Amino acid sequence: MKTCPMLWRQGSYRDTGPLQKTVALEIDTGGARERNPGLHMECLGAKCRFHEQDDQCRLEIPYTQYVGLQTRLADSEERWENMLLSLVELTERIEGAIQKMDVRLRDHTERLGRQDRHLARESARQHNDQGVRMYHEGQLDAAYESFEQALGLDPEFVEAHNNLGLVETERDNPEAATAHFRRAIELDPDLAASYTNLGYVFYEQGSYVEALAMYEEALDRARESSTAWTNLGNAHFKLENLNKAREAWENAVATDPDNLGAARNLEKLRTEQNV
Repeated sequence: MKTCPMLWRQGSYRDTGPLQKTVALEIDTGGARERNPGLHMECLGAKCRFHEQDDQCRLEIPYTQYVGLQTRLADSEERWENMLLSLVELTERIEGAIQKMDVRLRDHTERLGRQDRHLARESARQHNDQGVRMYHEGQLDAAYESFEQALGLDPEFVEAHNNLGLVETERDNPEAATAHFRRAIELDPDLAASYTNLGYVFYEQGSYVEALAMYEEALDRARESSTAWTNLGNAHFKLENLNKAREAWENAVATDPDNLGAARNLEKLRTEQNV
């Protein structure tokens, strides 16, 4: 027997006759079918009369079998709906599990990132400390290399930028020194030492007004900086602000009595002013 091509799962059947002794159904066969009018076949367990014309087929089945067919269709649709609901529930559970896994993975990645950054900073600090030792020993090339290694591990290492600026100042590279000091200030606007060092670069270039501004910025952040007071006095002296120079050197000595440079400048000025 040939199997009926009825597309009942998609609900493509419709009632075309009264529900009496027999029921006629027209079903879309979904395309070209074998043309054989009057062919007897078995459809869902019911022996039916099959007539086909174009892509439509007409089935005549007993009413009792029609009722059974309707029941089976309803059961099938219910099972299909239940399966869809189960799939929706399963999908929601999977999505929830994926979200939880994403959160855990993100947290784990952040922890690893923090650990890596911590290790990088510690290694950068070691290179920076080594560079400081080399700098004080007069080994500028070795110091420069250590500071560069520190920045390679931590590009935002403020002290390394400031220290590279000092090396470039010693090498008489004012532009490079200025860039490092400005970067240090950008990363830490409260780092008084970088303002003082940048002021020294301006002072050495004869830009005393710019130097004065940097020393004042440094003192706004560190009033007890004897070096900043000394340099401020030097800038005022170059600008012939002698009284302000004297006051600045007095503050330098008051802050650090061992500041011999400020003390000599102050004594010399007082002698010239007969103070």
